[in-house]
Amino acid sequence: TLLYTIKFEILCPEDTDNLKMSECDGCEKPADATISLSVLDAFLPFPTIDEEFIVDFFVPPFPIDIIPDFSVFIEEHMKKVQETAAKLVALEDTPLIVKTLNYIKNRAPESAYCDYLSRITLFKLPHTRNAILPPVSQVRPTAFFTKDQLKAATEKEAAFRLAAGETDIPTPPKIGAPATLDPEYKLAWWREDPSINEHHYNWHVYYSTENPPKDRQGELFAYMHEQALARYDFERLGVGLSHVVPYGPGHGWDSPLLEGYNGKLEGFSYRAANMPIPEKADLRSTRKILKRAMETNRTRLHVAIARDYLEREEGPLRLYRDDGITMHDLGCTVEANKGSINPLLYGNLHNNGHVMLALVNDPDNRFGIETGPMFDTLTAMRDPVFFRWHKYVDNIFEEYRQTLTPWTKEDLEIGGVTLESISVVSSDDEEDHLRKISEEDRNNHLYTWMEEKDISVYLQNKEDPERVVKQIIMQYAPFTYKFNVTNTRSKDALLCFRVFLCPDQWIPNLDHQKTSFIELDCFVQEVKAGESKTVERKSEESSVLMADVSTVEDIRNGVKEDTKPYCGCGWPRNLLIPRGSPGGMKSKLFVLVTDWNEDAVDATVRMTGNVAFCGKVDAKYPDKKPMGFPFDRKFVVSDDPKYWQKIEDVAADLENCAIANIKITYMEDS
Repeated sequence: TLLYTIKFEILCPEDTDNLKMSECDGCEKPADATISLSVLDAFLPFPTIDEEFIVDFFVPPFPIDIIPDFSVFIEEHMKKVQETAAKLVALEDTPLIVKTLNYIKNRAPESAYCDYLSRITLFKLPHTRNAILPPVSQVRPTAFFTKDQLKAATEKEAAFRLAAGETDIPTPPKIGAPATLDPEYKLAWWREDPSINEHHYNWHVYYSTENPPKDRQGELFAYMHEQALARYDFERLGVGLSHVVPYGPGHGWDSPLLEGYNGKLEGFSYRAANMPIPEKADLRSTRKILKRAMETNRTRLHVAIARDYLEREEGPLRLYRDDGITMHDLGCTVEANKGSINPLLYGNLHNNGHVMLALVNDPDNRFGIETGPMFDTLTAMRDPVFFRWHKYVDNIFEEYRQTLTPWTKEDLEIGGVTLESISVVSSDDEEDHLRKISEEDRNNHLYTWMEEKDISVYLQNKEDPERVVKQIIMQYAPFTYKFNVTNTRSKDALLCFRVFLCPDQWIPNLDHQKTSFIELDCFVQEVKAGESKTVERKSEESSVLMADVSTVEDIRNGVKEDTKPYCGCGWPRNLLIPRGSPGGMKSKLFVLVTDWNEDAVDATVRMTGNVAFCGKVDAKYPDKKPMGFPFDRKFVVSDDPKYWQKIEDVAADLENCAIANIKITYMEDS
């Protein structure tokens, strides 16, 4: 212990003046491999402290109360975990903090509270903000993998079976197998992808409801979830399902919830189909959630948007941008974080909806039934009702978007820049999946497939601590954007390329279509005065993607010197594009070029890393444009032919915009 402490203090000189929360997009400095290894014990369920330490430190000077059914959606829980994190940070002794977190972890190894506490504490410490923390899927596996997967995953058992010549080792069912009559099962592979649930969990770690809101946090809350919905709808079309239908107060809550869900997860209950929403739910505390109160909150938000103002406790605050209020204020109010305009008036709609849907099996805790997946940010996206609930929430934001002044040609065009054409070219991966695809068939054609992935997980079992779980995930062939652009200006141009994709489907008008666009990338490139060039960009460089994942094994072996800290926020790298369909799903690639010198908060700061959905470290969001621009509001439309009727009209009318027809083929037999 002494050697450990001395080693850590040499690496981490005391500096406790700045205890800010490290936000997403990692840190500008590369990760410190030794520090990353030193803090790993905070997450692994193997005790590293002795009984003497426990008695001396915890009884009674530093008591720790663990919340068994912890949820970030419950205000009381968030206050408690933040208070405990503040106590730990005040110790100003990093090795002692890591020991303490290890002790807490081993008291309740599968507790959501313990992992959340460790992450927010270590991100508050300047010593550990450059550390790589292990993926939560490895250190809290029961929230990611079914009981059957974990039971079949013992490494020793698998090795023994293979040595004995046995090949029928249990694995998850093949995607599309007739394992259920539930049509929602067609997208179980997407909702249950470990990375997509890590992204949702870590976003809510960094953007806590109990901290003062960060720059444009409310807007980012709305946009991140809106993009998840758009991507889910894209996938639904690919398997023949209809768009998500909202479900919430005033939109279906008086009727039973059609969708059931059984995630087969340890510590979570299943939900049968056609369950009614209870009139109230008991939070296992003194507070209750009332359905009629949520309906009142929704009505008040609806009235506020219609009247163009939110009511502060001290008086009205107009929603118009000219008065300094943006989507940020509405997003903070709907989520009910510390930036809420008036929590007493508008309530805690988003969070209470999660809790209410998680407690439908036992709303008054009469039978002690475990909560449903909607209770935990790690598991909520696995449940189909997550998307129905968030479609309901997004409709509130859409009401507001409809009040904004529509974009016109003058708003979107920039002089002296012409986007001549756009295309994408698929390339082979390391396993040569496209070996039979001709060069011609790789142009404007994207390819996906399913593959089995081995994931090492850690349970509280000293004799057999490491297990290897098999998970089926989607992958895609990497591709390169090629944008032909000309700058006819007399000076160099710093251009921002805003890249979107939407399904090629029938829509009644452009206003309906705008909600179906998913953001693929947003990057900046300089084009010299008078220059015509082909701008190339690799798909894996996207500004929406999470950083490369460093596993527990990577941390133990020593991460590479140029590795950036991994926060786990950002869209999964394997799910950048939709899976498409075996026959080839028709889609449209849309690119709008804008002037970064006008768009940027600071033109020297680019849209790098996972910034699109997760923001920057201790800094403003780099792009001054509304998130999702230009699809953040309506375009000017009219029966007059001179106005835009469809997205092709936009591209045809703007020299700095272009569209390409893309096909996405799911290689079912790959």
